[in-house]
Parts: sequence; C-alpha cells; structure tokens
Amino acid sequence: MVDEEREREEDESESRDVWQIAPPVGIEEARRQGHVLKALADETRLRILSLLGERGGELTVGQIVRCFELEQATISGHLRVLLYAGLISFRKRQRQVYYFLNEAALRQTIEMLEGLLHDFPTRRNTGPR
Repeated sequence: MVDEEREREEDESESRDVWQIAPPVGIEEARRQGHVLKALADETRLRILSLLGERGGELTVGQIVRCFELEQATISGHLRVLLYAGLISFRKRQRQVYYFLNEAALRQTIEMLEGLLHDFPTRRNTGPR
C-alpha cells in the first residue's frame, strides 16, 4: 500500500513538472505554422509551389491553369490558401496578377521543422520493450 501511494505521488509530481515547462513555440507561431503546414498538405498546392519554384519567376493564374487539369476557379482557390499561409506572394502588372514563391516563408518553415528534429531526443531502440 505504501509503495502504491509513493508511485501515485511520483506520477502526480511528474505531471505537475510537465505542465511547468513552456513549449518552445508560442501560440501565435504555432497557429501561423499550422496554416502553412495545412497549405502544404495538399498535392495540388504542392505541385503549384513546385511549378513556381521550377520556373523561378512569376506566373499568372492562366499559365498555372494550363499546367493542370483543373478549372481556373479551383486553382484560384488553391492560390488563396497559399497566399493566406504566406507561401506565395503576388504582383499586379496592368491587368495581370503574377504569383511567385515567398522564399523567406518557405525557409522559415524548413527551419521550424529542422528545429523540431533538433529538439527531438534520438533513441536507438524505438520498438516495444
């Protein structure tokens, strides 16, 4: 009985200790990166990013649509998600809108993911014991 009480007290102490540790990523940064990761979680959006990266410049929505078997409205919706996540930017030139990669945002996302790996403890044996 005494051993069970001691174990329960140790478990409660460990639980309290965990809640005293603040996560290294703040709420706002986690929310922002959440939008980015959701935007990256779609194959069409990844392909759009890849296309913009491959071309290394700016493309109009019409030029992007020609590379896909999707309607312009669908591509425009994907572009809105990517814009909201900050992964792409746009520039208006006369009546055309040109989209391009936001390299700084992509680099920041890569750094965030690398930070997660860096902070993650490595274990040699991850299987069941």
